[in-house]
Amino acid sequence: MTNLSRARGFSLLEVLVAFAFLALVGTALYRVFSGALQNAAAAEEHSRAVLIGESRLAGLGMGKVLSAGTESGEVEGDKFRWTIEIRPYIAPPSEIAPPPSASSAPAPNLGAKLIEAQVTVSWPGPRGTSQQLTLTTLRLAPGE
Repeated sequence: MTNLSRARGFSLLEVLVAFAFLALVGTALYRVFSGALQNAAAAEEHSRAVLIGESRLAGLGMGKVLSAGTESGEVEGDKFRWTIEIRPYIAPPSEIAPPPSASSAPAPNLGAKLIEAQVTVSWPGPRGTSQQLTLTTLRLAPGE
């Protein structure tokens, strides 16, 4: 009867080892899920910044003529700040076409100029860091 009563339950040591193992596994899972939630929040903020930048670029030239200059503002209170810089586009030397030969006709003036628009969106990141996103596009504007 003494052997039978010993085999029926867990000893205190076995229960403590099982709880320690569960605590270690639980801590590891908590860290994994916490990191996943932080990554999801960072991805959501980045997606929001892309939407803000794209909407600012899409609205360029709507209702007013594009001209060189800088404009800035903020969205959602103080969280997202944006700055748009508009300047004439200057092609890098590798993109400039060679001068036409004497026999070819001069290039027609189409009455438009190419401008470069760059929008920068910044927002506060984790642990006091600052996150920043820059989008650039080229647009046609009425020429002189």
